[in-house]
Amino acid sequence: MTRCRRQLCRLFFLGLGFVLIMPTWPGHAAAQNILLMQDDLADLTAGDAGSRDLTITPRADLLRQFCAERAGAPARLAVASQRPTRRQHDACAAAKDGRQVEALIGRRALFAMTAGATFGLTADMLYRALARDTPGAGGKLVANRVMRWRELDPSLPDAAIKVLLPPANSIEHRILSELILYEGCAAKTTARLPVDPIRRLAACTNLRSDSAVARRTDKQTVSMWLSRQPAGAVALVGVAILLAEPDLRTTLPLDGVTPSFDTIADGRYAAALPVYLLTVIGPANARTIGGIVGPLLAEASIGPLGKLPRRGLAPLSAADRVRLRATLGRAIDKAAE
Repeated sequence: MTRCRRQLCRLFFLGLGFVLIMPTWPGHAAAQNILLMQDDLADLTAGDAGSRDLTITPRADLLRQFCAERAGAPARLAVASQRPTRRQHDACAAAKDGRQVEALIGRRALFAMTAGATFGLTADMLYRALARDTPGAGGKLVANRVMRWRELDPSLPDAAIKVLLPPANSIEHRILSELILYEGCAAKTTARLPVDPIRRLAACTNLRSDSAVARRTDKQTVSMWLSRQPAGAVALVGVAILLAEPDLRTTLPLDGVTPSFDTIADGRYAAALPVYLLTVIGPANARTIGGIVGPLLAEASIGPLGKLPRRGLAPLSAADRVRLRATLGRAIDKAAE
């Protein structure tokens, strides 16, 4: 086990945890409470009996459902990878019932793992390794024919490109597409990319489908896949896989930054997306909200022995966890007065 791997696991086990259980609370019919989970974050609820009370919602529709006009003053909570914009915040009908709160509760991250080979990757390298079309002569996009890492950069091993991709509908796939491939593509300023942002995103993030890549399935063990590949094979995985498979030993730096508790929490490691808890706290629902977020954000949930490391949520720092509870506690107490 490499020093990087040992440090990463030690920090995760010491600092992670957040159990997302949405039960039916006494005095509140389940239909009254608005409990929304962004669809590509739904794996955070795996195995929780209370998750039956949760509505899994497409990312594009979550804020609309969260802010929709509703009778009475039910508890509103949502877990999402984005905060409302100022315009969405101002237009949110739910906000008239109280104070709208967006609290960062952790991050989802993507790691490049090998079976022992050590080398550094960049967003540009991964884009040129994985994209279906990459810039050719004169910047025109042409079919990607690169088959060995050394063709991308002399610092890389002279080994075949073999990359195990995360599942297509996962948050880790979004990180790969939006934070790695798109950034690597955008750095190619000489490329003739479409002006339209939707077409540009597609051009930058369409993945090759030849023997250089494979897509991970639920039945697949990543460490076993790596053991059957040539040296230099890379598996792109999230926190849950990293901690579930102790045989995964070597984590590669991305853009010069090695992933760790500190580099994810402070934003230096770029391949990570924030996860927010959204709610509206007012006099009519403050006690109900307090009964939900109290256990949710207790140290037993988001602290050292929490469940969510094994489900993919990278942690806030210990100091930020304390601030999170204190800030929400003050908001709830003030509303309940």
